[in-house]
Amino acid sequence: MVQNALSNFIRRATVAAFCALHVCFPVRICSGQESSVKPLKSATTQSPPAVPHLVRIVDEDDQPIEAASLTTSAYLSSGKNVKPVPKQIAPGEFQLSVPRSALRLHITVKADGRTPMIARWDPNEMKQGLADETVFAMRKGETISGLVRDEDGKPVENATVRVLATTPDKVKKLPYQSLYDYPVTTDKQGRWICDLLPQNMTRVSLKFLHEEYVSDATYGQTTTGVSVEQLREGKVVSVLKKGTTVLGMVSDADGKPIAGASVYQGSDRFGSKHPRTKTDAKGLFRFPNSRQGRMVLTFYAKGFAPELKEVQVQPNIRVIRMKLKPGKTLTIHTVDRKGKPLAGVLVAADTWRDHRSLCDVPVPRRTNKEGVLVWNDAPEDAIEFDILKAGFMDRRNVSLTPQDKPHVVTFARPLAITGSVVDSKSGKPIDRFQVVPGTGWQADDAPSWDPEDAQSFKSGKYDFSQDYPRERHYLRFDAVGYESFASRAFQSDEESVVYDVKLKPTKPLAGIVFLPGGQRASDAQVLINMAGHHVSIRNGRLDDARDVTFVTTDVRGRFSLPTPTEDYCLIFLHEKGIATATPDQVGKEPIKLRPWATISGTITLDGKPEVAADVTLSLPPISGSVEGLRVYGEAQTDEQGRYVLNRVPPDVQATVSQGDVQINGGTVSVTTKPGQSLTADFKNE
Repeated sequence: MVQNALSNFIRRATVAAFCALHVCFPVRICSGQESSVKPLKSATTQSPPAVPHLVRIVDEDDQPIEAASLTTSAYLSSGKNVKPVPKQIAPGEFQLSVPRSALRLHITVKADGRTPMIARWDPNEMKQGLADETVFAMRKGETISGLVRDEDGKPVENATVRVLATTPDKVKKLPYQSLYDYPVTTDKQGRWICDLLPQNMTRVSLKFLHEEYVSDATYGQTTTGVSVEQLREGKVVSVLKKGTTVLGMVSDADGKPIAGASVYQGSDRFGSKHPRTKTDAKGLFRFPNSRQGRMVLTFYAKGFAPELKEVQVQPNIRVIRMKLKPGKTLTIHTVDRKGKPLAGVLVAADTWRDHRSLCDVPVPRRTNKEGVLVWNDAPEDAIEFDILKAGFMDRRNVSLTPQDKPHVVTFARPLAITGSVVDSKSGKPIDRFQVVPGTGWQADDAPSWDPEDAQSFKSGKYDFSQDYPRERHYLRFDAVGYESFASRAFQSDEESVVYDVKLKPTKPLAGIVFLPGGQRASDAQVLINMAGHHVSIRNGRLDDARDVTFVTTDVRGRFSLPTPTEDYCLIFLHEKGIATATPDQVGKEPIKLRPWATISGTITLDGKPEVAADVTLSLPPISGSVEGLRVYGEAQTDEQGRYVLNRVPPDVQATVSQGDVQINGGTVSVTTKPGQSLTADFKNE
């Protein structure tokens, strides 16, 4: 499940980037009123071609950073991707001219010794209009490090280690710190160092590359489960292994070798770095140092249909032979609901034979001026396509098979929901509120909420659009001092809806969080656990904050949230401890953090320390919690065979497991106490 969570994170980031090429808590509403009156279209006026936007880059003392660099990209309503050129007007200050037709805007800033920062605006945010300026307050990065060894324990020099760090800032702040796929290199001692980590990192994932060893195509293949503390201490040991050479030959149906055929590894190539190669003059290909286990290979050559083969990589694997057949013709014609051709529509081959391996095959990507796309090298079976056009509802998972006539794909406009949000008693507009989108797949299912995509609005008006098709769309309206309210289900093809909302006033969900010593706890995370939210706490930290509704306490330990109507539990996380509270406890009892426990130990096999062994921590459900919450821990042994599990909740029956060696049955159970350090060793006698 941990690897799945990481894969989902990476895939989600990849999908967002791919589409760019082409918070907040619950509040209940007294009633939702729907109007049959459609919003009036404003008269067409001559608009300036660009909007000026100031970018300031400063340090901790609000002083300009002179050596900072700035890169930008904007996705336009025309489907073009452009890079607005920043003009430096002063140290640390840049003036941007943002095209008025921009649907998305992306700004990245970098400076030596400081964590890179990103600001992204999606179509809903762009519709509200850019502020006059954006300030990037850059902070010095933290240092983490580790060691890379071979199977004999010798240092591995010149290995590339790519670092991916996630923090909770992305949900609540614009801009936010981000270290994505950042490369560092090991020295002669096999040590790598990265000094640009965000200060509030919740998870760090690693990917290792070296031409003489098995390399990672995705994060977490060689090393997974390491804690932030281990990385800060520099005690993470990663072991690179020699792999198996995979050989093969590609030919046509008559057995004639095909030179220059592309061979791609990987079941899901989106957002990954799976190896690829080409056949030589004799139609031969070679993948050295391949990881043992299942390998998915996709074959393509111009004039031939792609083919796919699954093989089991093991020592002495036989030569792989693949014969390619002539391609079929697949024609796609994209139109709007009136039958008007749509040019420049992005067509992406997604799933084929249960794999997502065609993204690098040279499939035509855009429809022409007549809205037509022709692919002459298609396979004879069905492919699921994602077909996208700015200003229209996406067409996802469209299954198409070559046929004599064109496939006509019709586009509707995005789902646009607008309306007012007012106080149910006074009728006055709500000054500040958030709209959280949700998804429902079955009629009786509760919505699954997406806090990452929440939008903030003010003055009692909102305008929310969705271009990703779902079975059912929902909106939840949140405001402090009001009950949350969930809308009716909207259908993807409704296009334009006016939906007015009245929020019911109630006592704010507020309180003060105290440290174990009695001082007020600033920067504590207060997160909600309720149906429709998926909360994962790993090693005492939010695992992926994008799926969670939370706030952070201020300097006096105070927090304030909208009031959920469903069953919920509040969870408080801080470096000093953890606490939980049910609805009846909030505002009535002091919220005092309880100190974390620590579990440590060693893994010894035949009198020798087991290096880089995985250790997992299983915990029972938190008292008062509801569905959708997972709390667990992970660690890895160092060169002395020692592991440490920090930030373990107190007063629980914890189970420590080590999976590779299976000593003592592989598990040890301990009962934790606040602030207590416990030992759980594994060794064979």
